[in-house]
Amino acid sequence: MLDLLQCIFGFQEGNVKNQREHIVHLLANEQSRVGKPSGNEPKIDEGAVHAVFSKALDNYIKWCSYLPLRPVWNNTDSLTKEKKLLYVCLYYLMWGEAANVRFLPEGLCYIFHHLARELEEILRKQTAEPAESCSSNGSVSFLENVISPLYDIIAAEAANNKNGRAPHSAWRNYDDFNEFFWSLKCFHLGWPWKLDNPFFSKPSKKEKGMFGRGHHYGKTSFVEHRTFLHLYHSFHRLWMFLIMMFQGLTIIAFNNGSFDMKTVLQLLSLGPTYVAMKFIESLLDILMMYGAYSTSRGSAITRVLWRFCWFTVASFTICYLYVYVFLPFMSSDNFISTLLYKEISRMKDCTIWH
Repeated sequence: MLDLLQCIFGFQEGNVKNQREHIVHLLANEQSRVGKPSGNEPKIDEGAVHAVFSKALDNYIKWCSYLPLRPVWNNTDSLTKEKKLLYVCLYYLMWGEAANVRFLPEGLCYIFHHLARELEEILRKQTAEPAESCSSNGSVSFLENVISPLYDIIAAEAANNKNGRAPHSAWRNYDDFNEFFWSLKCFHLGWPWKLDNPFFSKPSKKEKGMFGRGHHYGKTSFVEHRTFLHLYHSFHRLWMFLIMMFQGLTIIAFNNGSFDMKTVLQLLSLGPTYVAMKFIESLLDILMMYGAYSTSRGSAITRVLWRFCWFTVASFTICYLYVYVFLPFMSSDNFISTLLYKEISRMKDCTIWH
């Protein structure tokens, strides 16, 4: 199986030897858990093969379920033991030559998906011919034709970070490349790679940021802007708790520790404080996401905008009602006395009832 895959995809000989030993040890380990094979001609147990297959391709199966996308096989139960071993060998041979692309687990799922489809087509023809994606200039090399283009653009972006001094919004890191494969848009890259796709365009040293690149893919779903506003945005729940607790305790302290009706009414000001701080949080969500709108999921953008609209309306409405309606009415002596009279009457009724 490994020799066949080497012939089709052009894997390196050293990688093939390493993965042969690796896969044999994985199968032997799982077989030792299942038990010693019985019979005159012992064979690997189906359960051991399935265990290795499930562990090796677990992320690929989850990736297909997330997109959603049908895996290369129609049904796992219909796969033979030999077919499962073939897919395991293909995955580990691909992983063995992936170099730094191993830090893009969903990117590897994309590559495996197309390699497995090519393999299925070649097996259907029953001819061991080189795969189209790994062939160029009369030679067959998985490393040069599949991994190198992706590695080159990752290296070019890393070289553009000025040894870590460049802002996060000015270059793409591993997370940005990997998150690109979280949606069906990744299939625009084609197979073999469409190197004219903006995804593979390398940044020039003259470019100072993402926002001036019309030909270049920006950040995927998150942009880390260097600002002191992160002190609030990253810990907004803690700030809300501290500020609201401070406000509540201050109100009680200025009322000499008495917890009467006047104090309770003043504590209602915590409501406007809460919605105002949630409005600030939703506003910062929009500002912090600037630079990733063009490549983010529509549902993520919609959720952020809806939160902003909701807390905008809620904060202005509640603050207006509290300041211009409730606060003047609450400050009148008639309002306080009316509430006290009703409370005393209710207590008297309860006493008479008992």
